[in-house]
Amino acid sequence: MTPSVHQLRLAPELAVLHALDAALAGAARALRAEHPLLGNDFLPDGRRLPVLRAGEIVYHRLRELRAALRRYRAAVTELHYDLGADGDDIPF
Repeated sequence: MTPSVHQLRLAPELAVLHALDAALAGAARALRAEHPLLGNDFLPDGRRLPVLRAGEIVYHRLRELRAALRRYRAAVTELHYDLGADGDDIPF
């Protein structure tokens, strides 16, 4: 989800992390398009081309990093909510 302006004021790093997540998502799609067999374990390792094995490593790392980014965003959101910085309070 795209961070709101309010979220970016509180945690400006979310802008770059959002762009990184989009780039990782694009890279994962490109790898799947190039190697449709990614993640299919029905081929024995000996029959997998080295490029497919390398692609699987990259693909799994992309997924792990995207999950870590989601956890970070959730933690930042929770922290700011806990601090009362959710943007709903009007100071007047």
